[in-house]
Amino acid sequence: MAPLKSTQAPVDVSSDESTSSLEAIRERASRRRKTGIFDGFKICIISVKFKPQEIGELTDVCEEHGGRMEANADAADIVLTKIGTRARLERHIAWEAAQMRVVVGPEYLTDCIQQNKLLDCTPYVAVDGLVPPASVPKPSRSPKKGLGTKNSPIELSDSESFDAAALPRYCCQRQTPLVCKNSELIAQLAMIRQNRWLEGDDMKALAHSRAIASIKAFPNKIETIEEIEKLPYVGKSTLNRVSEFLGRGFIEEARHLEKNERFQVLSDFTTVYGIGPVKARAFLHQNIKTFGDLERYYRRQLMSGKDTENAQGMLNSLAAREDFRVKISRAEVEEVARIIANELEIIQPGFIHTITGGYRRGKEESNDIDIVFSHKEIGHGRGALQSLVSRLKAQGIITHTLPATSFRTPGSMKAYTKEKALERALCVIKLPDDSPSFPYNVSGQPRKLRRLDLIFAPLETYWCAVVGWTGSIMFERDLRSWCKDKLQYKFDSSGLIRRSDLQCIPVHSERHLFQLLGLSYVPPHLRNCDY
Repeated sequence: MAPLKSTQAPVDVSSDESTSSLEAIRERASRRRKTGIFDGFKICIISVKFKPQEIGELTDVCEEHGGRMEANADAADIVLTKIGTRARLERHIAWEAAQMRVVVGPEYLTDCIQQNKLLDCTPYVAVDGLVPPASVPKPSRSPKKGLGTKNSPIELSDSESFDAAALPRYCCQRQTPLVCKNSELIAQLAMIRQNRWLEGDDMKALAHSRAIASIKAFPNKIETIEEIEKLPYVGKSTLNRVSEFLGRGFIEEARHLEKNERFQVLSDFTTVYGIGPVKARAFLHQNIKTFGDLERYYRRQLMSGKDTENAQGMLNSLAAREDFRVKISRAEVEEVARIIANELEIIQPGFIHTITGGYRRGKEESNDIDIVFSHKEIGHGRGALQSLVSRLKAQGIITHTLPATSFRTPGSMKAYTKEKALERALCVIKLPDDSPSFPYNVSGQPRKLRRLDLIFAPLETYWCAVVGWTGSIMFERDLRSWCKDKLQYKFDSSGLIRRSDLQCIPVHSERHLFQLLGLSYVPPHLRNCDY
């Protein structure tokens, strides 16, 4: 089999370049795109099983030898992965797409560089059953200045002259990475947005969320306010704050909030499950300002016999708050998913599942774990959630459940029947200390309590549930708005409904949903529209 081919002849790396320092390489890279054996190719690294340091080193090497890093495996020419099975690979790239690309282990990259030429990729194929194409043509250039088609996501670009007016108004039309080039600015804007939400000014909080989403999708480091004047939803007040940040390095209102007791108390209280902004403000009005005050309040309720079930639930939430503050690694999320999959297989073979939430959007650490599952056979699987919860309780993995055992998205249309509604269990779990599934708990520390959201969806609406629970919040909000404004559909996690006759439209895959909505597919790791 022939090695990879590019329409440009490979360019040898000069001796002075090979001995240059990393700093010099990066400096030159900022002025011009490098050429080398990977010139003309887009390269994607699927991060699973790679350490962050490995990803950084591979990225440096790829760019040093002319490659262009691509976040979306579907858009890459070369995909580097340590995944060895088809089922695991299909979480990141469709099998049909993988067959049209070179999907290899990282050794291919290093061996090509050592020999300074593109090698035959057959011995490096990562997954059995994949046959690399004989050659990969040089990819077509990106649309000029990052402009997309009317309904397609805008391609991220390093162009210095990016046209802010080209950014689509709907988040579901954009590519928004997890980490952007204006993260410090966004963090301060998000603090102001958080304060508006805590104080009950939902309209202003939403306006701030929209502005933040636009700035997060802006591909360049902001240096002047003129660059972003035409961004959707970025109004005069946001421009003034951006101008202040550019001039002073901070926003005064955000700095004030960092020291504001009321803001801190409201922020802390709303991290407790069951306490929203309204209840948090009510507590503050009663001079309840600490978690200790909250515990005493709910213990008095429990002793008085008033609403004892809610009081006990709140005491459980308060007792777990320190554990809940500890982030959950991707390894632990995957460990929980394996346990769930094994239990479902015992209950009834044929279940499928997807880990959603921040994990699916590429976060290294999560606040909780969201798993959507269904059965491969239409009409099968309903009732399995109750059996699953019972089995996990009997094993001591689920310590208690929170009041969310059934679910219907607020505002969902009346056409939904009980058979098509989602089932949901919000659980608090604690894995066994001696679990052999993953060796990451080497410190000998006891396991932490974790929040686990289990969602069963009928097969007809499974992919709607997957998209709905993947997030982010603003991406989902705009996806619903797009359906309502452009298509006269109703979309939520329970399904896609045609408003004219209230009929549920079957969705066969995540990509199929985007196709039905007239949108280009946006992969999960580019749906990070919130801070």
